[in-house]
Amino acid sequence: MWSSRNNLSISAAFILFIILILRYFPKDLPEINVAEQETIEDGSFLSLIYQAKEEIDYLHDIIRGKAEIAPVVESERILNFETFCQKLRINNVKIAEKHEWTKNFRWWLFSAHFDSRQNSLFPGKNSVQKNYQILLQILASIFLKPPTTPYCLIQYPHSTTPIVVEAILRPIWQRAWDPRFSFYNSYLITCGLPKNKKNEIPKSISLIPTKCPSKLYTNIPIQNNKPKKDGTKKPLIGVCLKGLDFMEDRSQHLIEWIEFQILMKADKIVIYVYSITSETRKALEYYSEKGKVEIVDLALPGFSPNTPFIRHNFIARNRQQKRRSELIPYNDCFLRFSQSHEYVLIVDSDEFVVPLKHENWPDMLESLQNQKFYSSSLAIRNVFKLETFDHSSNSPLKMLSNNFRSKIVQDKGISEKSFINTKTIATVFNHFALHRLYSNVTRTQHIDPEIAIKLHYKPNCPEELGLHCKEIVEDPIKDESLDRFVTKLEENVAKVLSIIRN
Repeated sequence: MWSSRNNLSISAAFILFIILILRYFPKDLPEINVAEQETIEDGSFLSLIYQAKEEIDYLHDIIRGKAEIAPVVESERILNFETFCQKLRINNVKIAEKHEWTKNFRWWLFSAHFDSRQNSLFPGKNSVQKNYQILLQILASIFLKPPTTPYCLIQYPHSTTPIVVEAILRPIWQRAWDPRFSFYNSYLITCGLPKNKKNEIPKSISLIPTKCPSKLYTNIPIQNNKPKKDGTKKPLIGVCLKGLDFMEDRSQHLIEWIEFQILMKADKIVIYVYSITSETRKALEYYSEKGKVEIVDLALPGFSPNTPFIRHNFIARNRQQKRRSELIPYNDCFLRFSQSHEYVLIVDSDEFVVPLKHENWPDMLESLQNQKFYSSSLAIRNVFKLETFDHSSNSPLKMLSNNFRSKIVQDKGISEKSFINTKTIATVFNHFALHRLYSNVTRTQHIDPEIAIKLHYKPNCPEELGLHCKEIVEDPIKDESLDRFVTKLEENVAKVLSIIRN
């Protein structure tokens, strides 16, 4: 079909013709049933045409200002649950390893987390503790749109009879960013946890297509990170770094980045890894042994390529899938910290959040906390440090050798990174909070750039900023934001380098 330009043009015209028919004569076409939707991932032509029509309709609704927008706060639900049907034996259910993609019919499950935070879904119903319902949160991916709502099969440690509850699906990817479903899409799947006499925490969970399915699927373990008590009243901060995928040695760069997070009093750093060199891994394992870093090896879901070199090229060339896939480690990391830390900071390895009036992040956040309301997140404005700027500093550290930055501070909402409040948020994106746990939560607070800035190291001004790049590259100014940390950073980095290179 694609062997010549003429054939390509004919095929494109034919597909356009079919789409137009579907767009303007929808009543003449048969309904798609569940069985047909199940074939979408296998490439059913008719199903893909229907999917394309739905996406075109949604784009049309966006233009008209009538597109349906998913709520950021879920309304209250009734918790319906029942014991498992008797026709299947539950003994010896297989439990997958942590962070191993596990297939449950059309769903690919990544992780599950115990969640005891206040929420809008089941407030005060069948309370296990305090005055709200405890939840189980699953992070999962599915190709295209889910055909039906699944059920959660919850297994307790001392029982052979699981509980089945209807799942609540929340797409983490927002359709306003890109309305297409033709990708592996990330979801937060919430399962209400019914009260039990022993107040036990379940050990594993899976998804099933019906209340009483014809077969069982592999469960995944439920993680329960308990609150941390360190004897201080200052907020605890967890840091998240998305999947590293480097073909070259980045060990020194990451050591500099990690040492800065530690100097800023980050309590713990979770780093996700696709592929890195042995030298880079050795550096991360040094911090892992010290208890400051947790390494989580990462793969792509489903039938995506996972041979390192092929995966590296796939990620580089498929930006829309890359952005959707990144939502899994962002939210897995956030949920890891949700029970034990007050704030989570999601940053890239070329970003450094610098407090300008305080010695570290906890001191800064303590001064910014407002006891009158609950914030969703505190956003730090972005400035660029480009390789084209002056590099006259004699520091052996790359992050300190560039001693100029852009004069322009990016506008609110552009390239910011946020300290996200774990007590109020259900899901996160790279830059900001998404779904809220309940309604009484303020929008993002944008912190004055005189209090803190985010230094963003880049070779050149990002292309997506377009004409704005002219302002960014003109008249850079001397950057003194890191000066008071220079001595300590250089000492700490030199010490680690001497250890791991011997």
